[in-house]
Amino acid sequence: MIIVSIVMLSVFMVGTNFIVINRETIRTSEIMMKKTCSAQALQLNNQFMLVEQSVRNIFDISEEIRPSIEDLKSIEVTNKYIDKFKNIAITIADNTDGAISVYYRINPDINASGLQGFFYVKSPETGFFESTEVTDILEYDVDDVEHVGWYYIPASKGRPVWMEPYYNANIDVQMISYVVPVYDGYKLVGIVGMDVDFERLIKITEDVDIYESSGAVLCSLANSKIYYEHCDAFGGSIPSEVYYRLQEKDSSDSMIFYKNGKDRYGFHYETLDDRMKIIVYAKLSDVYRQARDSIVISAIIFMIVFVLDIFLSIRFSNKITAPIKNISDAAKEYAKGNWDIKIECNTSDEINELSDSITEMAENTKSYIEYIRNMARKDALTGLRNKTDYLMYVDKIKNNTAEGKQYAVVVLDVNNLKYVNDNLGHEKGDELLVLASKYICKVFAHSPIFRVGGDEFVAIIDSGDYENRKGLVEDFRNYMRLTSKSSDWKDICIACGMATIGEDGSSYEEVFKTADKNMYENKAELKDGKNIR
Repeated sequence: MIIVSIVMLSVFMVGTNFIVINRETIRTSEIMMKKTCSAQALQLNNQFMLVEQSVRNIFDISEEIRPSIEDLKSIEVTNKYIDKFKNIAITIADNTDGAISVYYRINPDINASGLQGFFYVKSPETGFFESTEVTDILEYDVDDVEHVGWYYIPASKGRPVWMEPYYNANIDVQMISYVVPVYDGYKLVGIVGMDVDFERLIKITEDVDIYESSGAVLCSLANSKIYYEHCDAFGGSIPSEVYYRLQEKDSSDSMIFYKNGKDRYGFHYETLDDRMKIIVYAKLSDVYRQARDSIVISAIIFMIVFVLDIFLSIRFSNKITAPIKNISDAAKEYAKGNWDIKIECNTSDEINELSDSITEMAENTKSYIEYIRNMARKDALTGLRNKTDYLMYVDKIKNNTAEGKQYAVVVLDVNNLKYVNDNLGHEKGDELLVLASKYICKVFAHSPIFRVGGDEFVAIIDSGDYENRKGLVEDFRNYMRLTSKSSDWKDICIACGMATIGEDGSSYEEVFKTADKNMYENKAELKDGKNIR
């Protein structure tokens, strides 16, 4: 009876261990992939948002000084009008991450010239925007996307648009463009736009390393094209069964499965602000490998314990009944996911060692599960919480603010990181980020702090620091004004902006945008209005 009981108990615990580890590993892997997809989408959308804001700023400035349609019929008046704000447009483009060209073109129907306007392209050698010969709009057909699609597409739609990624034959670059038509009533005055090197977006997309086989791609439902030439999961175009799944919603709620040849993949997707999709994928063999390895190790441990149990049960059967019952009760708790249960054993023999081994195994299993859960929540360089944990924390904030709790969001951006990386090396750049994170933690010592990008941090102020939030930010800024003029790269200079959530019912996204705007104003102050990136 004892031997049969031990066999049944061992099989039960092996099965329980298998079910729990397999379930938790898959669940955690799915969460990691979804959060990674959301984080990559957020990074790309931030890039789009910066470009949209920059183009809108150029649009607003041009509209403030624009002459009437009748006056613009004079080429001389048009040229003077363009000269008044093109330098401002260049400055805005120079301060926009990823921008490779900026332009403003007048409708040729106004003065019969297809050359009125400006076109500035960032030189890859100097890094400065240089004047480039403008394209004669009248020389090309309306459907010639490579040369004049940037003009005719927004003109035909009558609204700001993100163009599908395309090859621009004028400057020999694969790009994505944000273009805004300018109107006087119903009359098209011209087009203002900015181009982003598409390779930059691809590099952001490539930064996914959850598993050895994991990766991410950008794709467009408009032409079923996959924008990543090294992708083995999908190839160069979207498979039809995947295409229809991408049409269902703007983002996936659970992992979607897809088979390509002999390999099976799981993936999550998000819809970007320009309506492209980002897909984060991994081979299911990699997803299941961690669970399989843990189960094999657990099975070996259980086999050793089982053989030992048989030997001890024959020799000390009269001492086994009570400890086995305790072990059985503990196993039931483990099956429920309660890994904190300790097995009580009052003997001082091998049975006690057995119970200790099972308890240790439970603790190791619990630690392993916690390790998997925490893998995607810590920034490897600074030790702070990372973007995945930030997104989870934002969800918590949204729930709490619905109950009336108040928070302050502080957005921080480390100045001069690009300069340190380019001139002193990335090791010094990493050291600068570590120094910055330590100082941020020192000032906002009672608040959770996240690293959400290369040089970007977010602090969520509540409880102990909330009442003194304005004083903390002001002290922080006063110190940064002292270091902003320093020539020593170790004298960190960090721009910060704050906004409060919960006071006026604003959404978290609106409060974050306000804090981000305040941060950029502070950055401009610290850099005397120069390149605020």
